Amino acid sequence: MNTLSTITVLPSTNDEINHFVESAKAEILSGNTDPLVIKRQLKAFREVIKNLEEDEEIKDYILTEALKYNGKTFDHACCKFQIRETPVYEYTFCNDSELNQLKAKLEMIKEQVKAREKWLQSLKEPFTNEETGEIIKPPAKKSTTVIAITLT
Repeated sequence: MNTLSTITVLPSTNDEINHFVESAKAEILSGNTDPLVIKRQLKAFREVIKNLEEDEEIKDYILTEALKYNGKTFDHACCKFQIRETPVYEYTFCNDSELNQLKAKLEMIKEQVKAREKWLQSLKEPFTNEETGEIIKPPAKKSTTVIAITLT
């Protein structure tokens, strides 16, 4: 058994994915497995996928293989592949003072918004703004309980 055999046994079509998810959900909710172990493995596998997908050598090798199919779109391994260009514009070389000023204003406004939000978070009770007559209220707060995992 090699390393990639683990990946190749996973579902690879939308129907297989949906079936896998429903089956996994039923197993998790049955109480016959440790859900914290499953949560750990999901986190670990997200890291595996992220690291493999972001590796430049792997990306280059996959692109080289795809280019052998003589077309921008081709079918292989029961799915459709497309080779696309994704443009990324680099504006630092434009020497456009107006753009630079706008970006500086944007950063300043972002900081002002953060500061105002932080100030609003400190409010305990509503109060009336004497200048505008507005009733300023503390922000509504809601939270969700989550499980954070640190892999070792």
